[in-house]
Amino acid sequence: MLSLLTVVLVTAVHVYAAQFNVYHRVVQSTSTRAPFVQRGTLNLVGSNANLESVSTLSEDLARFTQSLNSEDLGGALYQVALQRPEDSSQTEWAVSSVKLCHLSSSTAQTFHFYLSGEDKPYAVNYFLSPVDHSGSCPRQVSKSGAERVSQLNTTVLLRRPSSPPSPELKTPPPLTPEGQVVQPIPEKSWLQKYWFYIAIFFVAIRAFTSSSPSAIPAKQYLLTVLAGPPDEEGKQGGGGGARKQA
Repeated sequence: MLSLLTVVLVTAVHVYAAQFNVYHRVVQSTSTRAPFVQRGTLNLVGSNANLESVSTLSEDLARFTQSLNSEDLGGALYQVALQRPEDSSQTEWAVSSVKLCHLSSSTAQTFHFYLSGEDKPYAVNYFLSPVDHSGSCPRQVSKSGAERVSQLNTTVLLRRPSSPPSPELKTPPPLTPEGQVVQPIPEKSWLQKYWFYIAIFFVAIRAFTSSSPSAIPAKQYLLTVLAGPPDEEGKQGGGGGARKQA
């Protein structure tokens, strides 16, 4: 029982040890020299994840925006970065950027962390909502609005690798010994399919008409009808002769 409990505790410690640092900063669109500051810690627990923010999140954003002029707010970017264990410098971190001006009008933020086959995050995408479809900044942008990032509804999503659907390959056409595509046999026409039955029909009609009275010449047939059958002609021949008188 003690050994089983030890295994469970070691496994739990191993799962909770999957932690990765997330950083953020505010930069001008033409400059990337501002240093990153830790924003929080990503904790992976099996198939679940949560982002634990630092307690100085709002103060850090206020410090970021202090050096910006009002006219620079529209071009400034808010960046979120993921530090991976194999990264040796900030230039190798996975970075996602949004316009700083959207922080003042948004009510929710979403983190998409993409996992490798070993369930280790290697990329991040950061989204704010709602945001105008054109991507333009609100008409009124204030520095203090960016400090609301700690009050936004936060959603953390994990994206694991998935294979695309297999393509549906058609069966290749059959080939001749010469390597040419076998041409399909052309479909027969209606006459080619049923000529035999048509021929039988005409032969039957021919045989029937050759044995009928219509096959006899018209003149001969008329004389035959008028003369009548030979047996009837004998019966109609002479009548009884006159009796001799005694």
